[in-house]
Amino acid sequence: MKNQYFGDNRDLFKYDLITEIMQGVSALDKFTFIPMLTPNDTRSDGNDRDIRKAKAGFENGELVKFLKPIHLKKKEERDFRIISDYFGKKRIKTEIYVGHDNEFFSKENRRDYFESVGLGLLHNSLVFLDPNNGLEIKKSTERHVLYSEIEGLFNKINQTKTIVMIIQFFPREKHYPYIRRRLSEFPGINCHYAWIADSRTVFFILTNDDKYSVDINNILKTYQRRYMKTIKIGH
Repeated sequence: MKNQYFGDNRDLFKYDLITEIMQGVSALDKFTFIPMLTPNDTRSDGNDRDIRKAKAGFENGELVKFLKPIHLKKKEERDFRIISDYFGKKRIKTEIYVGHDNEFFSKENRRDYFESVGLGLLHNSLVFLDPNNGLEIKKSTERHVLYSEIEGLFNKINQTKTIVMIIQFFPREKHYPYIRRRLSEFPGINCHYAWIADSRTVFFILTNDDKYSVDINNILKTYQRRYMKTIKIGH
């Protein structure tokens, strides 16, 4: 992710969904944010901030109110880490992972970045991975998370229960075949899989716990009913 994106309509969907999961899975201890933060650039990504065009999350008045002042900030003034203030008001414990010395995520430091994620951040947590684009491709960059990195997190977890959520922006492909292909490419992690999507973004949700899986599926069904015209789900 980039700070310049913070507060856009995709964030409205993202943080609203995280709120629903954290409040709906009572056994979770905390929300752990692994942002894979990269420097701002000159692209116009993140300019979709008209609430009237939001696909989901717009019924969350508290979140809308929290994000609204960010729309007025210049992109170099935005700092995604203040989202912990919103979650704090919702009594959701939040841990934001920053790597070594608050460094930006890069191809060069990605191994150290993921190896330094401690077990304490993963235990009984909703762990959210936020790459700029999503899952790995043939020529992956710092904009992608690798399957091996996801598998590495689950290997650390071992007997610990957790939920891992990953954002993916749709390429120019038909959505359902794309989702099915992506799910088929996940490594041999012993997990339950689910997904939720609007017209631009899909979130893949993985858990190694049967009860968490049931909770997630119920939460996604309820979420879809709320935004039935714009949201699809599956597993």
